[in-house]
Amino acid sequence: MYLCLFFLTESHVLYAQDVLPQGVIFYQYLYRHLTSPAYKYDETGTRKPIGEMFSRVLSGPELLNGNGGSLMQTLAQEIKKYDGADNGPNSLSNKLYLGTITGDIKGKMTGQGIGFGIGITDHLSIFVGVPIVSVSVDANLVYNGEGNNAAQIKEELGDIAFDELKDGLNQAAGLNQAKIEEQIASYEYAPLGKWQKSGIGHVVTGVRMGWIRELSRAWSYGFGPAVSLTFPTGYKKNPDILQDVGFGEPYYSLGTNIDQKFSLLKRFHVGVHTGYVLNLSNSIERRVPEGAEQLVPASRKSAVKITPGDDTDVALSLKFTVPFFEIGIRSGIKRHYNDTYNGSLDGNYRTLGKGSDKEVFYNHLSLSFETLSAFMAKKFSFPFLLTFAARVPMKSRNMVDTERYYELNFSSFLPTPWMEEKKKDAEDVKDKEHKQRKKKHPKKADRPF
Repeated sequence: MYLCLFFLTESHVLYAQDVLPQGVIFYQYLYRHLTSPAYKYDETGTRKPIGEMFSRVLSGPELLNGNGGSLMQTLAQEIKKYDGADNGPNSLSNKLYLGTITGDIKGKMTGQGIGFGIGITDHLSIFVGVPIVSVSVDANLVYNGEGNNAAQIKEELGDIAFDELKDGLNQAAGLNQAKIEEQIASYEYAPLGKWQKSGIGHVVTGVRMGWIRELSRAWSYGFGPAVSLTFPTGYKKNPDILQDVGFGEPYYSLGTNIDQKFSLLKRFHVGVHTGYVLNLSNSIERRVPEGAEQLVPASRKSAVKITPGDDTDVALSLKFTVPFFEIGIRSGIKRHYNDTYNGSLDGNYRTLGKGSDKEVFYNHLSLSFETLSAFMAKKFSFPFLLTFAARVPMKSRNMVDTERYYELNFSSFLPTPWMEEKKKDAEDVKDKEHKQRKKKHPKKADRPF
């Protein structure tokens, strides 16, 4: 029942292709509410409750695969010995049925983000973002023993069944909710139920550059490359807790992206975003399965090396701007490539990486109210940007539904003495140029006789 919700608050400067003017400080507060973190898309792209993905039919073939735990697997293996070469539908191992287990998982997840940036030059800014994550999960397994035929199989075997097998069938016949929970505890997992945690997520810092060029009176072009480094400072998945959630992935990430924007009459904007993230290998602690089993004994806990796949992000955005307001839509594709694991302990490391190749197609809608232009024209006393956004996944694969959320973002700016010095220097240069022009072209009244 391993959950690892990806959450990373994006803390970048306001406009993808812009940087801050030299000496200007940028600060940001973001609130994000995930609407359905208890749902997940499977490998076929079908959206299901996470609990349903951990539901199991305790049939003979499933028990043989270890999906009912080691005790029930041993029972199924012993019964199969009585089948001999018979593997048909009437064989004992295929007839064995102990009921069903249904996962019941509810979750709530919110995030806040604090971001800061400063303009080093008019074309270079640095930024840092600190997400604060709050998660609660309530996870339970519900056992339904209707149709349990262990007692019937024991009767069919009669006296040819040895005592240990009879005892195993007696235990299977008496299987109930309490015994399911006892079996989980026997693997030294923490009890199921409610789990919650709050704390900082993965801190990101980086550098952004930007230039804007006027192509004509109507058209302009913005170009903004950036690099960023993400630190795994958030809570990491505990291999002894089935229902906990990691606040991001357990490794460092080095990202780079390029944003371009074409603007018409400073009203219509078309943006193109391309991003690539190099995820770095790291050592983490995991329980290494021997096969495809979900419950793994604590004795198989070991340090393993994760070699994560990289991430890509490509998006197209359209925005329309009028005084004080901006409305936009961004459509994109994000993908995380397959993770691989290896370690010194013999086991099936492919199981650890199963389902790690993830993909999502999304639409991101935003509405902003801004006073930046009015402030620069000295018509408003306080510069800020307030944005309400909603993201909706259109298609997804192997992902918990963390790309479906509402978001509120407030950003503003502060001047520094550094900015005032630059302003004074610019005024001095302008004054000097004016004097030089005046000296070269004096007014007629100022010319000497």
